[in-house]
Amino acid sequence: MNLKKAENLLGALANKTRLRLLELMIAFNEEICVCEFEDALDLPQYSVSRHLNKLKDQGLVESRREGTWAYYSLSSELEAEKQGLINWIENNLNDEMTKEDRKEMVNRLSLREKGKCVAGRDEESGCK
Repeated sequence: MNLKKAENLLGALANKTRLRLLELMIAFNEEICVCEFEDALDLPQYSVSRHLNKLKDQGLVESRREGTWAYYSLSSELEAEKQGLINWIENNLNDEMTKEDRKEMVNRLSLREKGKCVAGRDEESGCK
């Protein structure tokens, strides 16, 4: 990895919100809808989407759309250095904030029907 790529990758991880998003994807090891992240982290959609896109740009996460819902998960094909960073996050992030995030995500995921998000923030239009 060249210096510029390393700078971009580490820059993407040098943000509390992006670390919280990654920690949830690691902890739950499943696709998570944007609105589920919004509710669990109590953040607006534009902020969650912006942070997820930064992680996606670095190849750390991947996304899938299903109607108006956008689901994100850890990338299925991580390069060794990126997997090492994911492992570090998994083994080292465990403070009160991440514990609360996980608790809130458990509550939010319990609203799913047949494993899918059905309760977007805007009930009429679903999650975007």
